[in-house]
Amino acid sequence: MQQQKWWQLVYADDLHLTCMGARKFFNLWMALLIYELLGTPFSYGKFSGGLKVQFLGYLLDYQECLIGITKRRGEWLVAFVEEMQLSKGVVLMRRLNELVGRMGFVSRVLVRLKPFMAPLYSWAAALDRSSVATAPRLVFLVLRFLKDQLQDCTYMHTCKRPRTTAGEIFRTDAKCETGRVVLGGIHLEMGAWFSLEVLPHQAPFLFKDNGESQWASTTAELLAVLVAVHLFGCGPEHPG
Repeated sequence: MQQQKWWQLVYADDLHLTCMGARKFFNLWMALLIYELLGTPFSYGKFSGGLKVQFLGYLLDYQECLIGITKRRGEWLVAFVEEMQLSKGVVLMRRLNELVGRMGFVSRVLVRLKPFMAPLYSWAAALDRSSVATAPRLVFLVLRFLKDQLQDCTYMHTCKRPRTTAGEIFRTDAKCETGRVVLGGIHLEMGAWFSLEVLPHQAPFLFKDNGESQWASTTAELLAVLVAVHLFGCGPEHPG
């Protein structure tokens, strides 16, 4: 193989070869020839190739620089959550464990989903696999969120270098009082600012029955950040 650029990834009995350049096909056949000379027992019926290939259940798209899972695997996850919605959260725990296992597999490449897996693991560990139970509200909410995330990203994730900023863009804060929450923020370069009053009927999740909101200070601060992202043009629809 001399100094030709080619990579191979071996996991158990699965092999993924990547070749490039003018000699890519020659290098590919040479690598397979060497394996054959060593007596490697290949199952050629399972071979596949091209710019979009599957490896260990993942889908790799070299042309668009994407990684994720196949549409069939993604649709199974979405259908599972929709089935739970129809049954009002009632599920056989053995099937939920299957879902958690597959979601753990998916979150290895769709890494932004990983933090939301904690409630699923906790609930799956608390009950026997043979039991039937109604999902707690948090678990049900997380499953609906994961379903929306999978559908929005078409089960794929970009491998391109993420866009970064040179430093701080804005600062935000929130003030929680009885009967109201005030969100504020300022753009450090432009000097633009906002002050937004939020009342119980507008965001009931921030208030208790007696109107207290101090307990939701962290949630209010995150909401202030979200408002700043949209007002100051820092979201994905505003690449500048």
